[in-house]
Amino acid sequence: MVHRVNWSIARTLAFNNSFKEKQAIECMNLTFFKIQLVLPLLILMNDRTLKTRLGSVVVLAGVIAVSLLIMFEAFPNLRANGYEIMIQFPTAPGVRESTTVRKSGIEIGRVTDVELKSDGGVVLTIAVDDEVIIRNHESCRIKMGSLLTGAAILEFTPKPPEFLFAEFDANQDGVLDDEELAQSQAPVTPGSLISNGLVVDDPLTLLVNMQQNMSETFNSIQGAGGGVTEASVEFKTLFENINRTFADNEADLKQAVQQTNIAMQRFEQAMDSLDMIVGDEETQIKLKASVNEIPKVLRQATLTLASAQQTMQYFEKVGEKAETNLNNLEKFTRPLGERGEMLVESITSSVENFDSTVSEMSELVTTLNNAEGSLHKIVHDDELYYSLKRTTTNIEEATKRMRPILNDLRVFSDKIATDPRQLGVSGMLDRRPVGVGVKSPLW
Repeated sequence: MVHRVNWSIARTLAFNNSFKEKQAIECMNLTFFKIQLVLPLLILMNDRTLKTRLGSVVVLAGVIAVSLLIMFEAFPNLRANGYEIMIQFPTAPGVRESTTVRKSGIEIGRVTDVELKSDGGVVLTIAVDDEVIIRNHESCRIKMGSLLTGAAILEFTPKPPEFLFAEFDANQDGVLDDEELAQSQAPVTPGSLISNGLVVDDPLTLLVNMQQNMSETFNSIQGAGGGVTEASVEFKTLFENINRTFADNEADLKQAVQQTNIAMQRFEQAMDSLDMIVGDEETQIKLKASVNEIPKVLRQATLTLASAQQTMQYFEKVGEKAETNLNNLEKFTRPLGERGEMLVESITSSVENFDSTVSEMSELVTTLNNAEGSLHKIVHDDELYYSLKRTTTNIEEATKRMRPILNDLRVFSDKIATDPRQLGVSGMLDRRPVGVGVKSPLW
């Protein structure tokens, strides 16, 4: 009865509406009529069909539940516990306990604890399988694992070269030596804190940032539209001025074109002449020989530069030695400068003494040059010289003659000293032979 009232109301409204609305209402009436016919048939269906459909619904619900568990990773963690590592991140979007940890695309552990720091950072504690080794040259990053659920995953990847040099290159030479390379390859200690966690922007955030950048770009383009309009007006004015200039200077332009044609013809003639010169086989052979000599010239230039470099190094060494000598000379002259007054006084005194000596020598020379002086006579008088020579010769001869007499006197005095009786009567009474007694040694 209710349905009939509704249908009548619908029909009444349909007559008041347009033709299309009437057709829609008729379709609705037909649909409701079919439903009224089918419902009793469904109720009268046997229990077997009902059970089959109910089982299908239960199976479908189970499949959907398992799919949701897998999608949201809500199933319990059945992995064995490994060693723990703490990693610090600035943010941790989509990370919770039991979030997957991967390395090279393989699952190696799970997040066991999420701690929010007071400074806004996040410290994640992860449990890594015992057989997996995390090394110092690897960094952990957070990235989106699913676009549908927004769940994140943690992944260990090698650090970029600039991060490795910044962390392990102690001497800042841009190359990791063996010790630094071994330090970067060392495994991470269980329970240690890694403070270089990275966060990769998810695609949605990138799209939002791209939208903002595109909005700014469109605003810039829109702002530049006014400039383009102004530029078009200026170009229009420019072309009008150019057309006006061409109209006013048409004769000059024709003359310039003619001169350009003449210049091109001359250039073509010059190129033909050059082609005739270069096209000659003998000229080509010489050019090839010259080109082949270029490497030799370059090698000689290289040797010359090397020799010049060696020369400069030699001059540099000479300069260093000169600097060393100047430093040593400075050590020698510094005391002279400090004792300058004393040295000047000493030099002045020495000069005065030398002056006095020169004066005395001058007097001596004057005396020697004096004809009345004895020294002058000795030097210049030959007779006096020979007289002195004869006197000296006589003295030498007298000395030679006196030597035997002196020897005899020595023997006599020796005998008297040993036997004084030889001078008196006691010598006559004594029967000892002459010369017996103690003798003094000869001299």
